[in-house]
Amino acid sequence: MKGNLKCPCCSQGDISNRLKSIIQTVEQILGTELTIKSGYRCKKYNALVGGSSDSAHMKGLAADISFDNNVLQSRLISLFTPVVTGIGIGDGYIHVDIDDKPKRTWICKKSEGPVGDI
Repeated sequence: MKGNLKCPCCSQGDISNRLKSIIQTVEQILGTELTIKSGYRCKKYNALVGGSSDSAHMKGLAADISFDNNVLQSRLISLFTPVVTGIGIGDGYIHVDIDDKPKRTWICKKSEGPVGDI
């Protein structure tokens, strides 16, 4: 995996080893390296990007993964759904997390954040 695993504003933190392992397993199945658009976020950066106040990104338990076509999006969703607790579908990325909240899915609009379950 490549991309922003640490917070882009302060270079602190990282995504958890468990989440890394899940992402690496998906990469092996797909036969391609995935790009992390957003991994760990400090409190300041999370607020700057409009993240929720209890965001799994601030615990290193979430990653936003970029994709460039609908086929890859569908494959990512089907591979991550059984092993994560949260999947958010955004414009050109999916959010996956492994926090302790109930299993959920949602669609994100570009500047409005989560808009509902799918």
